[in-house]
Amino acid sequence: MAANPIDSLQDFTARGKGELKAWIETWMVSRKEVGSGSGGGGTTTAVRKLVATWSGIVPSVLGNGSVWRVPFDADGTTSMAFTLGSAFGRIETSATAATSWRLERMSPGADSAYAPTTITTVTVAASHFQTQVTGLSVVVNSGDLLRLVFTAVGSEGNGYHVELIGTQ
Repeated sequence: MAANPIDSLQDFTARGKGELKAWIETWMVSRKEVGSGSGGGGTTTAVRKLVATWSGIVPSVLGNGSVWRVPFDADGTTSMAFTLGSAFGRIETSATAATSWRLERMSPGADSAYAPTTITTVTVAASHFQTQVTGLSVVVNSGDLLRLVFTAVGSEGNGYHVELIGTQ
């Protein structure tokens, strides 16, 4: 067993969190799942999943977080469309006030300013640790930009994790 076990995001340095995020995104973004169609030797179907993730320390001020780009197929040029179905948010320490994020999308044109539309808002209520928003039906395409915006920071200084999940 390791001398210094990792129990939470608080155990990572800022650099370590960045490296962990890069590793996780490499393995969780746009994976194909192959299974049998009807279970009785039917056709094989391939489903690609998209998991956009944001994580770090909840800031002390409201405002924009980082921007995430929807990936292209493995060849780097073939566009893919994903239907976003749910969003998830978690904080590592509950607080007496809510922590909220607005998830936004923008279809990029040329090199332009970010002009977003709202996908959904994820709110972890006071005294809670996580929440999930389901029933979304928002289509995003390769090259679209996704952004996290902090709209309430009841758990400032603590670790957070947000996911936006979709299928092709």
